[in-house]
Amino acid sequence: MKKPQNGVNQQPDLATKSLDNIRILVVDDHEIVRKGLHALLSEQPDMEVVSVASNGEEAMQMLEDGLQTDVLLADLHMPGMNGLQLTQSALALSNKIRVFILTLTDTHNFDQTAKEAGVSGYISKTEDFNALIAMIRSH
Repeated sequence: MKKPQNGVNQQPDLATKSLDNIRILVVDDHEIVRKGLHALLSEQPDMEVVSVASNGEEAMQMLEDGLQTDVLLADLHMPGMNGLQLTQSALALSNKIRVFILTLTDTHNFDQTAKEAGVSGYISKTEDFNALIAMIRSH
């Protein structure tokens, strides 16, 4: 424990995350979703949100500029570059990135399309947050 000048013990700095954490880039055109996912994912001891983007083009610019991420968590429907187009572009840049798609759309007929694009997994925005965490950790 750190001992400040006032003599009160403090916990070590927990803001410094392990190098083994899952690094996540969150991409969604809705600010409330971006901020909510950032807050919830950042609470996970093995996850680190390295950045957020409001659209596919912004996310690709970050990746092209060298942002290091393990997971791209993207909305399916965004203005401009949608989640599947972003998946294909991101995987062309680095095949090590795992892409997970969030959607409000019925996922019934989405499976084949997602696989063809290279998506690692997808989940409805109506699912429980723990299902999202489990999906990210399982891949």
